[in-house]
Amino acid sequence: MEPGRRPRYFTPREVEAHARPRDLWVSFLGRVHDLTPLAREHEGDVLLRPILEAAGTDITHWFNPKTRDLQTCVDPLTGCPRYYTPQGRVLHVPPLLPRSDWANDFGVPWWKDVKYEVGILSAKTRLVRVINTLTSQEHMLEVCAEESLWEILRRYLPNNAHAGSYTWKHAASMPLACCCTSMTTSPSSSSQVQSSVAANRYSFTQVNSLQQGAFLEDANWGKIAEKEAADAAFPGMCVQIRGM
Repeated sequence: MEPGRRPRYFTPREVEAHARPRDLWVSFLGRVHDLTPLAREHEGDVLLRPILEAAGTDITHWFNPKTRDLQTCVDPLTGCPRYYTPQGRVLHVPPLLPRSDWANDFGVPWWKDVKYEVGILSAKTRLVRVINTLTSQEHMLEVCAEESLWEILRRYLPNNAHAGSYTWKHAASMPLACCCTSMTTSPSSSSQVQSSVAANRYSFTQVNSLQQGAFLEDANWGKIAEKEAADAAFPGMCVQIRGM
């Protein structure tokens, strides 16, 4: 990740999509890592096998959350602490006993190397249904709860390339609705963004952590924002976030 820029958030499903040796992602300790360069560099190495088997999954259980290092244990033969790797010894983990074929000049181990880090794993996701009431097209998106409204818009762009041309505003008088207007749309065209929150998921306190966005108050917030009221208050293209 580039310093000084807002990190990108990923859903577990997005990480799962990168589960091949030439496209290998894993997540651990809340971070997402692209280990494709590591897999390419050590192609054919038997120590890469545990990583290949864990491709596209979360491997936080490999690590100690306090030290952010691999789990350790006391070796019963030597009585010395060593890395605990029940999945098998992995790259950059030293052998139990001294060996002449193991080089330790790799520098920082891969799990501490920030160059592989590409973003943050979302702690919670939600489903958003985008309905274009002009064309009756619907799209269901899984988004990260930490994402701003504009980041959700970026996810929607592959489905509607024109969505980025709208001007999005936070409707202060309607805390659960967002209004966006465009010179290219008529007052009769509108879209709705409906958030589907499963019953076992708790409510979200804030959709947008930046200056723009909509705020969700509690589990009953969907009853507050109605499409008719939003269309009447904000002519143009109106985007709502409400319960399904």
